Amino acid sequence: MKNIHDYLGLYFRLLRKQAGLSLENISYGLSVSTSLLSDIENQRRKMKPELFDRFLDVYKINFDTNDQLWFQSKELLNHVITSFIALNTFEMVAVTQSFERDKNAYKASYGYFHWLLFECFLSCKKSGY
Repeated sequence: MKNIHDYLGLYFRLLRKQAGLSLENISYGLSVSTSLLSDIENQRRKMKPELFDRFLDVYKINFDTNDQLWFQSKELLNHVITSFIALNTFEMVAVTQSFERDKNAYKASYGYFHWLLFECFLSCKKSGY
């Protein structure tokens, strides 16, 4: 079973691209090879949490590494999808409001992927899919 640290390479890629940084810039700044970072981004190698933390620190990226936000956002995403399947509109609205209220915390944390999936789900729902 995968844990949150198995996804650090994906977080790294998203954060790097959002910051407008190239692999070359990052590899130089972190004193690691470009090929290592490419392998990490493409899930061929795992990123050690220490390297991820150093990346956040060196590039002053605000990202909450609290694992609890991962589990909390995952639970909310599961809850909204279950409510949708059960056609429980009241419950789905309540969960959606909770997700929206805390979206800034999720966007800057391990809950980021769940937030993206949640946004995609709502977009599809609004489009009638």
